[in-house]
Amino acid sequence: MAHSVFRQTRWKRPQPITICQIPDILVKITEYDFDWDDLEFLKYVKARTGMTIKPSSKDVLLPVPDDSKTTTKIIRITLGTLQDCWEVYLWTKSQEKKKEEPVIVKRNRSLNFLDMLGG
Repeated sequence: MAHSVFRQTRWKRPQPITICQIPDILVKITEYDFDWDDLEFLKYVKARTGMTIKPSSKDVLLPVPDDSKTTTKIIRITLGTLQDCWEVYLWTKSQEKKKEEPVIVKRNRSLNFLDMLGG
């Protein structure tokens, strides 16, 4: 399991669903555990970032320049973005699950007027 984006970069989300858009932060992410085969996640990435990922080939469709140094940085930013999206995606899923769980409210036995009088 990869360390959190915060632990890897010290970047703190201003809101729980905020995805980092700072390239210098994203290149610091070096541990990844996102699931290439989770189709819901891939749709989430497309909706949040515009990136299209082919799950079977694990190709990310991006315009990549010929310069190898620039290409390496783009790949690292892309992988960092995917890992960051994965964290937010998992958090979002956990919140949805919490909403589905029934809330059990226990009532305390309330005293009525006769109980207070001892009757």
